[in-house]
Amino acid sequence: MAKQHGRNCCYIFQYQNFLRIREITNELHSAVNHDFRGFSIIFQPVMDIRQDKLTGAEVLIRFASKKFGPISPAEFIPLLETSGLIIPTGRWFMREAITACRKIRMQIPDFKVNINVSQVQITKSDIITDLISEMDASGLPPAAIVIELTESILLEKNEKAQNFLKKLKQAGLLPGILLGTAVFL
Repeated sequence: MAKQHGRNCCYIFQYQNFLRIREITNELHSAVNHDFRGFSIIFQPVMDIRQDKLTGAEVLIRFASKKFGPISPAEFIPLLETSGLIIPTGRWFMREAITACRKIRMQIPDFKVNINVSQVQITKSDIITDLISEMDASGLPPAAIVIELTESILLEKNEKAQNFLKKLKQAGLLPGILLGTAVFL
């Protein structure tokens, strides 16, 4: 690409991008190793517009770096996935979301949390066991959790993805799958 810009030119953008990726990945490693320091969860309300009633929330993960400040999920989530850090971070995220849901259900009994699950979590971890364990520990019923999947996960024909869907159904969670923004039943 640098050759396209002519002779005696320096093409720095890619190297700077590489350095940023490396530094953010290092900070993600450090955050995971230090009790998920820098990670937080936020709630995007889910409303029943027919009843004008809060029914739940989509739980979203955020990360703020000491060096870079808040980093977009579009930037840090792919780094979590490629580094394998999505597995421990996903467990932390799930635990935080389920704990928050349990507390909120004391005030809003039918409150639900929507939790995003990535393809990497499905293929490289036992996320179903983690999910069921966290739900059992919290005492939450399956109806309190909505698993959000991308269309690509549902269309995936590999054995892990099919097994994931089968185990979701066995755990009573299949009716809670969201596909993009439409409910998948």
